[in-house]
Amino acid sequence: MTSLPGCWHAAASLSGHIDLSDAVRLHPGRIGTLSATSLRALGVSEAHARRWARSGALETSHPFLTLDDPGYPDKMRPLPSAPPVLFHQGDLALLESPGTVAIVGARRCTEDGRRMARDLAQAVARMGGVVVSGMAHGIDTAAHLAAPGRTVAVLGQGLGAPLASSARRTADEILRAGGLLLSEFLPTCPPARHTFPQRNRVIAGLADVTVVVEASRRSGASITARQALEAGREVGAVPGSPYARASAGCLSLLFQGAALIRGPEDLLSLLSWDTSSPTPDTTTDPLLAALDQEGTPFDTLMDRLGICAAELGAGLGALELQGRIRRLPGDRFIRIR
Repeated sequence: MTSLPGCWHAAASLSGHIDLSDAVRLHPGRIGTLSATSLRALGVSEAHARRWARSGALETSHPFLTLDDPGYPDKMRPLPSAPPVLFHQGDLALLESPGTVAIVGARRCTEDGRRMARDLAQAVARMGGVVVSGMAHGIDTAAHLAAPGRTVAVLGQGLGAPLASSARRTADEILRAGGLLLSEFLPTCPPARHTFPQRNRVIAGLADVTVVVEASRRSGASITARQALEAGREVGAVPGSPYARASAGCLSLLFQGAALIRGPEDLLSLLSWDTSSPTPDTTTDPLLAALDQEGTPFDTLMDRLGICAAELGAGLGALELQGRIRRLPGDRFIRIR
């Protein structure tokens, strides 16, 4: 267990509603010593200052970064109302990646949308970059599972709050592959209507570029794109049919000047990444390497990898979701991506 000091406990409970940027800039390392009067002078409301003063420490099993911690992501610090506390699980080193791309979009997406999200995510990972998204159904999940070891999933709830079964499987695959889960909410905070739009600013704030794959005109992905623009970041959008509701948000963004993303090449060009000598693919799964071209039986895979049936089944299920393998008759599996 780790103790989150009372001042940061209060700040985390007010995340999205309190701006401590001036306090951290003017009083580095001394946030916990500030009185309610000092906070009021820094623009904190009287009600929030009183809450700050009377809050006790929080004992938690979830590690965290505070806004004045050296490990807090530099991209987030200058943003208005940056999360005072970020709870995390997984590989924090991913926050230090020089190339971070948010890939977001509709929950009810098309198969083409999923394919585009996968292609973009895999291209980012091959170049040594990191994919950020919100772990929602549809586009978000497709992007995460295409590069689980190079992904940061920003949750719209606390890390200790129960997840839906499909989201739990996605989170487990991300952690198994070496990715990162991140949340600004207290660990027991459940998902709510306001928490998802709130977490979108974290997705946008972590990314150098935000790409909207499919989205309606009024959607969370469109909100994320707007927040990215407000943070001075690049925004790209994937074009689609003007008759498709899922394309309305993207077409609107393109009309407003967003970069046209027709595939990985456009995205890598927007990032100014040199594609002539890409870094090794860090997303290679040992399971993929064990598959034969003609299809490999389940039992053979267990013997080759030395793992139990339950672990192998979970790994194969994740790769099927990513669109990287296909199940053949006779309980055989073949690599397709």
